Amino acid sequence: FTKEDLCEFIEKDKKTFLKTKCAECGGSCGLAKKYKETMSIIIKNMLDNFWCKDCGRVVCDSHRYQHTCERLDAMKEKNAKITKEALLLQLKEEEARKEAAEAAAKAERMRAAEILEQEKSQRKAKRKILASKARQVESFIQQRSRDATGLSQAKHNQLLDLYPKVSRISLSLYNQFEHPDSTEVGGQDWEDLKEYYAKARELTGMIIMTEEGPLDMRNPWDPPEEPAAEDTQMG
Repeated sequence: FTKEDLCEFIEKDKKTFLKTKCAECGGSCGLAKKYKETMSIIIKNMLDNFWCKDCGRVVCDSHRYQHTCERLDAMKEKNAKITKEALLLQLKEEEARKEAAEAAAKAERMRAAEILEQEKSQRKAKRKILASKARQVESFIQQRSRDATGLSQAKHNQLLDLYPKVSRISLSLYNQFEHPDSTEVGGQDWEDLKEYYAKARELTGMIIMTEEGPLDMRNPWDPPEEPAAEDTQMG
């Protein structure tokens, strides 16, 4: 692999990349064990851990420094015949390239860290919105469960059944806001909450009002809703 080809491989098909065999022994490189939970952009900054920049081979830890490398072998043969002055110049050039590569790698790591921090901040902001909406739905159902005025016994019972479910989700979403244990935002809890709120609205004939108007269970990051079949036909 060239560096560019390997980075593209990691970005486009990380799952297949993690199964890459060692070019020297044909065994596992152990990539899945090391990098399964690591983002592609981070893996691309760790190429030297499993990739030989001289020959382009991906190798396991055992053959990282002991593998067939035509370029390195050719360099050794060339150095055996080189003059002292030319060797010193070559070493200086290699050192300069090494320093430039290290500086570039450091800049890339910093950029990756900034991206990770931005994504973390964005997830936190999203979780805060979900936790806030969940708390409002919980309060709404709790209040209507206590005051059953205008509700039949059957509807009141259904509302009472909804409350513990919504209360659990509200607590779960708040905990994910305070102490996230994954990169997921909302997940199935949020989908269930939307269904429970829709059911509560159906049972009570009421909605939650906020300063901005009726509580919107759609979020700014949600994809646009697909047009209804009738609207499509009319168009």
